[in-house]
Amino acid sequence: MTPENRLPDGGTRIDCAPSNFLLLWLRDGLYCLASTLSSASVLQAFFLKMCMASGTVSYYASFTQAVFLVFSLLFAGAADRCRRTKRTATLLFFANAASLLFQMTLCLLPAYSALFCFAAFAVGALVNVTNTVRVVFEYKMICEVIPVGRYSLYSSVSGIVYGVAGILPGILLPVFYARYDYTAVTLAVFCASGLFCMAAGAFNGCLRLLPGKEEELPEDTPKKNVSSVREVLERSDFRRLALPNFIRGFGAGVVAILPLLAIKDAGLPEEKSALIAGVMNAATFLSCGFYGILRQRKIKATTLGVAGSCLFFTLCAAFLGSPVWFLAVLFFAYCGYNLVCYAIPDAVYQQVEEDVISAYHTWRMALTTLGTVLSTAVIGLVADSVSGTVLALVGTASIFFCCLAYHRVFRSPTQPD
Repeated sequence: MTPENRLPDGGTRIDCAPSNFLLLWLRDGLYCLASTLSSASVLQAFFLKMCMASGTVSYYASFTQAVFLVFSLLFAGAADRCRRTKRTATLLFFANAASLLFQMTLCLLPAYSALFCFAAFAVGALVNVTNTVRVVFEYKMICEVIPVGRYSLYSSVSGIVYGVAGILPGILLPVFYARYDYTAVTLAVFCASGLFCMAAGAFNGCLRLLPGKEEELPEDTPKKNVSSVREVLERSDFRRLALPNFIRGFGAGVVAILPLLAIKDAGLPEEKSALIAGVMNAATFLSCGFYGILRQRKIKATTLGVAGSCLFFTLCAAFLGSPVWFLAVLFFAYCGYNLVCYAIPDAVYQQVEEDVISAYHTWRMALTTLGTVLSTAVIGLVADSVSGTVLALVGTASIFFCCLAYHRVFRSPTQPD
């Protein structure tokens, strides 16, 4: 960040169109609707309803995470070399929307069939490829439309918007599933998911770049040839956080198959599994509100991450009672998990230089995804014999270990060597 962007009190002025924040928040709200309507809470219950075995459902979660891992690494340096990041990200929103619409074809296939399983994995791969590449470009695009010093403001309000937008589908879907044909409702849900994603892409295309960002440079301007991936791998902070990022994936793996565990170990009916998404989004709303307030009071992101990981331990008690008890405990546990999910990227944005930020985020998430792939694959093997409480204990402990590592490595307010 340049000196002229710093205020006397150490803050930063927002040298971008004020509408950028509003556009980003509207975009995120629409994308939240899209992702909620095609979330694991909907998909995993749909797969079980279509008679897919619980082990296969867990393998599906592992497979989609593997797709994320492979394609995030393939495109790790692409965003840093791209001149028109915002335009590319916008096109990827539309590609992601098209892949979400392809999910409608699953509703036309017969249950109990190998064809359904093959199509589910194929469409899941397509959705995750488009989403993964979009996320890689998103890491860099954020730096081009808002000052990174204001990332905590953007992310906390975005989380609140996510929470508000995601609560309603979680409440309404069980009502529609109870009144109408299950497959017909799912077909409409997948259609709406794709349309909301298209609308999010339209808002993304309206964003304005900060002054001096690369898209505004003439086409013949020489571009610095930087191997951002190599720079990331040579950083001491990245190497010290490599194992914690990998271990964090075990916690993310447990969260990824929570709907399956809720149906199996907490007695939650498939028709009401969308309530999980509603509870998670309500938790997102509350935790992001607290996150934004506490960050404005200069509490470090890594400190909030450690606090969130401690709260996430309550998930271990979620499987010890009724479905209502599960949802109540999940609310508090997910508040903690969400604090972690916002604190870690916030800490990275404050500590890592912009010219390698996309590659840094991509590689740290690749390590986490690798852990998620392995954990969900293992869960697929033991899903019928290991209780949700044991799996929750492993997952929460892994998140706590990761947050402690980030707090130790990023303890200094300055950028590491």
